[in-house]
Parts: sequence; C-alpha cells; structure tokens
Amino acid sequence: MEAIINTLVKGISTIFRFDVEKDPRSARKKSLIIILIFIILLYVGVIGSLIN
Repeated sequence: MEAIINTLVKGISTIFRFDVEKDPRSARKKSLIIILIFIILLYVGVIGSLIN
C-alpha cells in the first residue's frame, strides 16, 4: 500500500512540479492533499449519480 502511495506522490509531484529534492516533506504533503481532494470529488460524483 505504501509503495502505491509513494508512486502516486512521485507522479503528482512531477505533474505539479513540486520540488521533491529540496523539500520532500512539503511535496509529499501537497501530493497527499491532492489525492484526498480527488478521492472526495470522486465520492461526491458517485453519490450524485446515484441520487439522480
């Protein structure tokens, strides 16, 4: 599970150009926040489609 999260964090850091070399903790934190927002939006979309 941790390997999957690390891969996602590395990919998101690359896409959004977070500086992993200089500040790895900040880049990881920002990436995890983006993943959390994506999961919440996905969940809201599923609930919204079930309601309609």
